[in-house]
Amino acid sequence: DGISDRACVNFSPLGNDSDTKYYDLAVAFRSRSVITTSGFAGASHLGEGGWLRAFSQALAPLSDRLWRTSSRQTGAGDKGSLVMTSKDTIFALSSGNLPSGVAVVRMSGPAVGQVLGAMAGIVPAERVATLCTLRSRAGEVLDRGLVLFFRGPRSFAGEDAGELHLHGGRAVVAVVLAELAAMPGLRAADPGEFTKRAFLNGKVDLLGAEALADLVRAETESQRRLALTGSGAAQSELYAGWRRRLIKARALLEAAVDFSDEEDVPGDVDAGVWDGVRELASELNRHIDGYAKAEIIREGYDVVILGPPNAGKSSLLNRLAAREVAIVTDEAGTTRDLLEVALDLQGVKV
Repeated sequence: DGISDRACVNFSPLGNDSDTKYYDLAVAFRSRSVITTSGFAGASHLGEGGWLRAFSQALAPLSDRLWRTSSRQTGAGDKGSLVMTSKDTIFALSSGNLPSGVAVVRMSGPAVGQVLGAMAGIVPAERVATLCTLRSRAGEVLDRGLVLFFRGPRSFAGEDAGELHLHGGRAVVAVVLAELAAMPGLRAADPGEFTKRAFLNGKVDLLGAEALADLVRAETESQRRLALTGSGAAQSELYAGWRRRLIKARALLEAAVDFSDEEDVPGDVDAGVWDGVRELASELNRHIDGYAKAEIIREGYDVVILGPPNAGKSSLLNRLAAREVAIVTDEAGTTRDLLEVALDLQGVKV
């Protein structure tokens, strides 16, 4: 762009999410020219070491999201996104054990619109629950229920998705799942595959995927709160901040080494950088120390009741469980087998 200069450049693609393609970009110029997110800009008369300070200030936004690429326009005012193209469409019962009042069958993939059109006779308007009669390919009525359609990338997994809200009888769900399995291009989803597609499409990061799994498995109030804390943006922002500080420290150290013979490079750059690195290391260690507490909440406490015969172990276990788990008699040694029970004691799994 009309600038001829000696510089250290590190440019690496990192991947993408639904809105943004990520890059690592670090540029250290020998002269007082500084790259910014809006392009190349001249920064003259910055004084001794000014180029280095200006570069460090420009580095933080440069290491974030720079180039936005649209592969699909989602509507007026919406941002474009990069969407992974899945060849097959998956489906699964996502509402739990049967029988139930309502059973929800979820679908995700390129053939969702065709499936809804074939079974319901229409493709409902996006995000509008529509009462439809569901039929087999032979015209037989399977059930009558609500049908929803989510056009990608505005869906959980970032691709076309649909839901069938059925009556929760085993026979009803079985015949609908069998009809879906017989359609070309459709298959039953593997465990966790909806979340996997959401991750690959950039709709959720790894922290969000792990938090979602924890939330589904949560059995106590403390586990639920922990999972919701992990599902928010706070953890991702924390780790992204650490990453930006490491990139900045690395760039400053590399610039100090490569341009050490230049008069306008301050000699105390290394000392300032290493102070920041030591502070970051201390923050990381404190964060790691907190993992043990989170692990206890996630896995729960393992408590063993020990004691001599007829000491009241069975009575204590029954009282904690609020039900008859162990036989209680005056005769010693009646409980000879290992008894195990999962408890929720004031929101903590034991």
